[in-house]
Amino acid sequence: MRTLLASALVALLTVAAYAQDALGGRRHGKRHAQTSEQPKKKVDDSAYKAALKGIPNQQPSDPWGSVRSSAH
Repeated sequence: MRTLLASALVALLTVAAYAQDALGGRRHGKRHAQTSEQPKKKVDDSAYKAALKGIPNQQPSDPWGSVRSSAH
């Protein structure tokens, strides 16, 4: 009985490992993804920098300023 249970467990683990590799695995498609992500990354970086420039400069606020004494 133990042998049958152990065989079934090994078979289930083998099927799970095969199912992960059946989709092509991450190592096979990664080379193509890097080349297509480079231009997108540059576009994202430029959009991020443009968004930062659009934020107005604000004076730092001190919510506890009225509670503190003026002498430190």
